[in-house]
Amino acid sequence: MPLDNEAHSTSSATPRREQDDSSSSDNDQRIVLTSFKRAKPNPTPSSARVPQSDISGAKTSSSANKLPESLAPIFARKTQNLPQSRASYSSGGTMRLAWRSPLKHFNRPSCLVGAYGEPFSAAIARARALQSDTERRGSLKIAAFDLDGTLVTPKQGTWPSATDEFDYKFVFPSVCKKVKAEHDAGAVIVVISNQKQTGGKFDPAAPPKKVVTWQKKLGHIAEAIGAPMLVFAALADDYYRKPALGMWEATLEELEACGGMRDWVCIEAGSTRSSFYVGDAAGRSKGKGREADHNDTDRKWALNAGLPFHTPEEWFLANKPESYELSGWRPSQEHLAEVSDNAPPFYDDGKLELVFFVGPPASGKTSYYRRHFAPRGYVHVNQDTLKTRDKCIKAAEAALQKGQSVVIDNTNPKRATREEYKKISLYASARVRMILFDLPRDHLEHNNLVRAHAMPDEKRERIPAIAFNSYFKNLEKPHESEGEIHHAQWAFVGDEEAKRKYQMWYT
Repeated sequence: MPLDNEAHSTSSATPRREQDDSSSSDNDQRIVLTSFKRAKPNPTPSSARVPQSDISGAKTSSSANKLPESLAPIFARKTQNLPQSRASYSSGGTMRLAWRSPLKHFNRPSCLVGAYGEPFSAAIARARALQSDTERRGSLKIAAFDLDGTLVTPKQGTWPSATDEFDYKFVFPSVCKKVKAEHDAGAVIVVISNQKQTGGKFDPAAPPKKVVTWQKKLGHIAEAIGAPMLVFAALADDYYRKPALGMWEATLEELEACGGMRDWVCIEAGSTRSSFYVGDAAGRSKGKGREADHNDTDRKWALNAGLPFHTPEEWFLANKPESYELSGWRPSQEHLAEVSDNAPPFYDDGKLELVFFVGPPASGKTSYYRRHFAPRGYVHVNQDTLKTRDKCIKAAEAALQKGQSVVIDNTNPKRATREEYKKISLYASARVRMILFDLPRDHLEHNNLVRAHAMPDEKRERIPAIAFNSYFKNLEKPHESEGEIHHAQWAFVGDEEAKRKYQMWYT
């Protein structure tokens, strides 16, 4: 069902904080430039692209070739091609915002995506008119904006209305004019918004009323601005939610699907030619005429993408940058350089071993097994795979009976649980060893989010807080009376691309 695109006034307002419950970490202000991988252009002209879905994002008839992967193998993601939107028109010839099928995470609808007109069309045409690949490289500018508190704010109150599609006003009188001018100067306009509070339990076949209201509101906002634009809205706490880079990756996939290349995008700190991101969640303390920022998610998202960042006051009003502080934790370059893997001792006496891993979720236990024990033929016993403790005990016993050493790769916090397994070691006269994994809670949560948000092909959900709480509540650290104890030191293992992803902000 097409959107109504009635004209709307552009009254000003004090900036409102975007509704977002993310939080994160240290004071690193560096911009790490993203490396762009060139992709084979999609030869399909925009005029031949398939029709898009209606406002609900229900099924489309599109079929598209899989794009080349841009990430390192450990982070490779099976992506959906994002065909350029065919603009729909009202009887008066006005563009409308066309909503596509939502992007999925773990096969669940996760991120709304819509296009007002053909956002990349003019920019790609200009790039193709250049004489060489060298000239095209770095020639395309993306102007990305947060929504709530950056472009618009509710007319009254803190939360937008779930039923009134006109419950918004522009944050500053200059919003529409400045965004339109940026497009007219050659930039591609993209809206990047966290909308977890809007999505709820989202079903594209029967979207909640507040989602339909939100989509209609975006249609009015796009028409008021009057420039082609791409719109993303992350509905869940997953790969697409800022500061994770799912929506930026989807933007670059759209560029490729329209026949462009990633290395056409200009990212150059201090240059007016550079792509950039504007957002109000910037980690600022209370300032003149405004409250403290509710979060720092937008600044972290820009740091992750390597994009120059501006607050709404800086970009729309030309205010001077203010000091800020980033919350949370992420590993620094120095931290990764200082930490090295420490292998456990191994013996040549031919004696069988029963090895217990004792450590919380996301502490690197399975990776440690793969590096040090799998090459030596130790049998891997894991309750996530076998489902029950009884099956784990039977599998361990069977391996020992066959003359194979065993690693029990579970959290194993309770001594009583470890004692159950130790009974079987007596029959095989096996040596018992304990490998203790001891990481700070913020490091564990970072690992948790990296696995869930940066490595989608592993199909690993985010581990809930209750799992960590349960481990630490029940933890009885191994005593030397239980067997030989080795403290495993966590270490990052991966190539430079994997390291770049690991060092990003995820909370």
